[in-house]
Formats: sequence, C-alpha cells, structure tokens
Amino acid sequence: MKKEFLGMPLFDFLFIGALCLVGILFGSFFDWQISSNIVNQGTLMGKIVEGFGIFFSAVMINLSTVMFFKGLRANRLLGLKILGYVLLLTGFVVSAYVVKSYITEEKIVNLLYAVHFSKMISYVIGFTISFFFMAIPLLFIKSDNKEYLIRAAIAIILTMLGQYLLIHFIKRLDCRPRYRFLVDSSFNTNNEVFRNWWEFKPFAFDDDGHKSWPSGHTATAAVSLLLPLAAPVLRYPFKHSKQVLFLIGLASIILIAFFRIYHGAHFLSDVSFGCLFTLLLALLWVYLSDKLFRKKKSLLTENLS
Repeated sequence: MKKEFLGMPLFDFLFIGALCLVGILFGSFFDWQISSNIVNQGTLMGKIVEGFGIFFSAVMINLSTVMFFKGLRANRLLGLKILGYVLLLTGFVVSAYVVKSYITEEKIVNLLYAVHFSKMISYVIGFTISFFFMAIPLLFIKSDNKEYLIRAAIAIILTMLGQYLLIHFIKRLDCRPRYRFLVDSSFNTNNEVFRNWWEFKPFAFDDDGHKSWPSGHTATAAVSLLLPLAAPVLRYPFKHSKQVLFLIGLASIILIAFFRIYHGAHFLSDVSFGCLFTLLLALLWVYLSDKLFRKKKSLLTENLS
C-alpha cells in the first residue's frame, strides 16, 4: 500500500483522524458537561478567533491560487497563461472578501461575539491580509515543478470548496443550537434544550444560533493540514519543512477548536466533526490529484515548459 500521496504521509491523515474520533466519542457523551465547565464568552481571544479565525481560508486560498499561477504562467498556450492570472486575481479578491465578512459590523453575530469594524475598515483589513498572504507564496514558492504545483493547487482548492459547501449544507440539515444560544434567554425565547449532534431538525431554523454542528471555523482551519504540500516547492527549503508545516496546521486547528468551544460557539463534537470532514475531503483530493497526472505524457504535461 502506498504510504504517501503528493508527498503527504498517510500516517498524518490517520493520526488526525484518530484525534477527531476520540473527540467525537467524548463529545457524544459529554458535550454539554464540557461546555458548561469551560465556556467563557467574554474573553478577547474568543472574540478574535470568532472574527479572524477564518483567516486560514485566506492563507490556503492564496497559496493554492499562487500555485496555479506559477504552474500555468510559463505554459505555451496563451489561454492557460491568462487562466493563471485570472485565478491569482480571483484568489486575492475572494480571500479578502471572506476575511472582511467575518469582522464587519454589518453582521449582528459579529457585533455580539467577534471583534468588528466598520464596512470600509473591514475591507481594508481584508485586502491587507489577503495581500500579505498572497505576497508570501509569490516570493517563497518556486516554479520549477509546474506539474506538481498544479496537482497541489487542485487538492487545496477543491478541499477548501468542498468543506465549505458540505459544512454549510449539513448545518442546515442538523440545525443544532449553539451553547451560547441555549443559555441566553434573550435569544432562546422558546426555551429550547440541548440536542445531541445526531438529533437532526432539517431546515427548521436559518439563524446563526442554530448552526452549531459541525464547526465551520474548525473545518476551514483543517485545510491548513495541506500546508506541507508547499514544502517541495519552497524557494528556501529548511530542515524538516514538511513536519514543521504539518505542526503549524495542527496547532492552528487545536487553537481554533479550543476557542470555539471556550467562546460558546460549538461543542466538542462540533469541532471534531468539522476537522474530520475536511480531513476526509483532503485525503480524497490529495489522492485523486496524485492520480490525475500520473501519466507523464498527459496533455497538460506536454504543454508545460
């Protein structure tokens, strides 16, 4: 059995998957008790994670579009060159908008639970963060291995899109109330009670207070597990680069997951499932993108120079 896909060790996926399953197991029995004992909604860090925790989407969107750009710009086909520039610009704008949407005061949930700014300031911050995380891979990702760059970019962007669509669809199916909604009588006017993650109420609610399972912030942060895909194309490689990038991704997930629980936004099972869903999607797309370009004389490979 092959132990790596695109240079990503299968053990890494299995290790994170095991952690997720442990979290799901404990959460399924003790979600309410855990949150009741640790939630503190008034912390600044909790508000920062609520607003800026989604910035990992900007990091990974920008990384993937830079990889696409560097893999396509030297192509002999003009259409593919143009596509590279279009993807680069699109990634820049989309990542900026995503960051902006989680910190703008236009959203009531941001006013209540996140650090927030005016619409204009939010755009300035969003585009600044996007520019920064676009500039870093542009400077430090080399374009020698164009085929690999495109493979890695496909895996990252499809994982990002897949987890976003899947998580938001499942939230509507489950409609699980958040801990902070349940304990706030000004919002929980119908005296709703705690529900386990498997107790679905499909499409019963459409407000943010009923979008607990699974955790979108954690699912997005989990895309950073694909950071090691950048290791083989670093302009200035360093010792144990894959391991370091993997640990950065893992640390970001743990940080986001903890503060989503601590801030009352999610239960343990919510963050565990969010990470697990993204992990499975990442494994799928890394595997498929590894297979996609296996034939060295594919049409795309022949046109890369």
